[in-house]
Amino acid sequence: MTFTTKTGRRKTPSTVPTVQDDLVIPDQPNEPSNDLTSYSWCIYGEKGIGKTSLAAEFPDVVAHFMWEPARRDTRSPIIPQRGEPPLTWPRMKGYLQKLLTDRQPGRIIVDTLDLCARACQKYHAALVGVESLNGIKDNGRAWDTMKCDWENTWSELLWGNWRLTLLSHARVRPKVVRGISRDNMKAALDDGVVIPETQPTASGWAYEWSKSVCSFAAYMGWHGRDRILRIRGDEQLYASSGGVADLHFLQKKGVEGAGKPYDYLPLGDSPKTAYRTLLDGWNNKAEGVFLTTETYYHVESD
Repeated sequence: MTFTTKTGRRKTPSTVPTVQDDLVIPDQPNEPSNDLTSYSWCIYGEKGIGKTSLAAEFPDVVAHFMWEPARRDTRSPIIPQRGEPPLTWPRMKGYLQKLLTDRQPGRIIVDTLDLCARACQKYHAALVGVESLNGIKDNGRAWDTMKCDWENTWSELLWGNWRLTLLSHARVRPKVVRGISRDNMKAALDDGVVIPETQPTASGWAYEWSKSVCSFAAYMGWHGRDRILRIRGDEQLYASSGGVADLHFLQKKGVEGAGKPYDYLPLGDSPKTAYRTLLDGWNNKAEGVFLTTETYYHVESD
């Protein structure tokens, strides 16, 4: 005798996800903060011009990761402290986790983005047993792993309301143009197809990442004998004032061009004067300068 078991009709799993109770659809558009310190910044420029000193003047600095050796001439919460081992990528990640657990969200200075990104690359190259990730033939897996580690590390802080100030040196190099190889770049420059641009010296991937996390990017350089901060860029110089470009850094009332967006701010001779000028510029109370002639770039070409 054959016995059969009666079964019910198999249910098809629902493709509709369960809606979480804490999800809220906004009724109003986001209102950008009017506080300059609410945003992450990238400040790049010539060596020794005062980028570190200006960054240290931000009142919300909690940690200042100093990757350049023997730089202890700034009043700032510098990591590592005197007598501690130099930074490595794993050590910095350890410090960041300690900040997440022990401190309230504030500003972190990365000085410089160039050296920090290089340390991350060096660490991941060692993991796969090579001196450099450049030229490694693994279908991009090592690079992807490195970039995921980098992005996840910083994203954890940024989602937690921490802010960054990324410092970098400056150089002139061709803009990245899809379809033009390195071998053909010189000819493209000579023909005017590609325009050289003043931009941070950080590795290309780190520079592109900085664009995604920093609302503002400014170039610190010289205009004649004056130290300046370029707030707005052009096709030959990278700068960005984010989505609030029409709200801040507008010419102050009572002078020519009042209410119009200017190109740069004269910073004065001291860090405190520079930060006060930056703050006045943010509040549209500074007298900025409109570029009407050639700009002055004092940076080394690639």
